[in-house]
Amino acid sequence: MDLVTVTIFLLISTIAIGKGSDWFTDSLIPIARKLGVSGVSVGLILVSVAVSLPEVLVAGYGALKGHPNLSLGVALGSIICNIGLMTGISALIISNPLEELI
Repeated sequence: MDLVTVTIFLLISTIAIGKGSDWFTDSLIPIARKLGVSGVSVGLILVSVAVSLPEVLVAGYGALKGHPNLSLGVALGSIICNIGLMTGISALIISNPLEELI
């Protein structure tokens, strides 16, 4: 493919991702109201699912193509990273070490 075609596809893809994310976040408010919970909690859950979806697809594709080691590595790496980051960020928010210094 030539450079012009790649650039056009890149621009179209960027616009499509931007518009899709707008639709995705705009649809969270009615879902939260129907469930009777805050929009933040529904947003966090749906965004975490959307972020993990590519990893699940890579693991599934690897398993279908006969690469179980790739699937296991992606799944375990994703789980360890997500749990580690969420636990670490929560710990930093709960016990802010900068407050002790002030």
